[in-house]
Amino acid sequence: MFVFLKNRLFRLAVLWLGLSLFAAASVAGSPRKSWKIAIFRTAAPYAVEIEAALKNHLAKLGYNEGRNLTYLPTVMVKSRIEDFAETAALARQALNEKPDLFATIGTQASIPVWKAVEPTGIPMVFCGITFPVDVGLISAYGQPTGKNITGLGYSVSPRKRLELIRELFPDTQRYRRIAFAYSGQALQDAAYVKYLQKAGNVAQWQISFIDYFDYAQNNASLRLLIDKLQQSNPDLVFGWYDLDVLGNDSKSFKELLDKLRKPLIAVTSKGVDEGAVGGVLTDHQGLGAQQAGMIGRIFKGEPAGTIPPVEPTAYLIELNLSKARELGIKFDAKTIESATRIIP
Repeated sequence: MFVFLKNRLFRLAVLWLGLSLFAAASVAGSPRKSWKIAIFRTAAPYAVEIEAALKNHLAKLGYNEGRNLTYLPTVMVKSRIEDFAETAALARQALNEKPDLFATIGTQASIPVWKAVEPTGIPMVFCGITFPVDVGLISAYGQPTGKNITGLGYSVSPRKRLELIRELFPDTQRYRRIAFAYSGQALQDAAYVKYLQKAGNVAQWQISFIDYFDYAQNNASLRLLIDKLQQSNPDLVFGWYDLDVLGNDSKSFKELLDKLRKPLIAVTSKGVDEGAVGGVLTDHQGLGAQQAGMIGRIFKGEPAGTIPPVEPTAYLIELNLSKARELGIKFDAKTIESATRIIP
């Protein structure tokens, strides 16, 4: 009888241990019952694309909205530096909903949200920031922050972008003067100007800087941009954040291209679709996937501060051959063959 009880107790103990280990493994290896994410992003097309990719890849990782994941309504932030206080207030308001994590996309979203989130200990994963070190979000790429923050930069340095544009337009006689169109009140645009000025002479480009923020009207002005470009008459135009925002307005972007009648290099695919001659683009799908991967690691127990921030280096080249023909531009066969996407 004693031996029987002893064996029975042993079997029960083994069964209990096995069930405990299985339960522990299940908890460690799968999402908990429900997570809540607050997303703050800019209005620019690149941010829209990254958000879509982020949600898509979180679903692939097993985090499905309505089952084990809840998204608070996405907050689309304003672009000017003076709007940062308003964005920080919105982030503090979102804290009342008790999110488990903040995902931010864009400089204008990330800087003010971080000011609100840092003291709480809630993790924040940023994405799509051109210069996260310069704006003080992190001290360096590739090193754990030791705080409740990690994330991804936005790829393709200003110098590298100029070099890539030169590869698309190798004729240094026809294409010498390139204009950088920007808003002086967009933080990453202003930082981009500084980097370009520091870079000096790159790929034989003569760079002019076109600030089209109308300080009298306190907003970026399409009319001012067109007037300044017509006066300076560059061979080619490119830009950064605010030009991408302009590309989100099809009517305004078309007016710019119609009046400019010069090749323009877009920041996102939407700009190429709208009539830019080409684009040196960041892989937004890739960034969204990486941001989702970081969030997945945090949900599985890794502190955000132990996950090193990443500086992407991948880029995409897109060409609008229809627009090129309209402007009398002929890309060489190698350039066309190597392009990621082509509009014939």
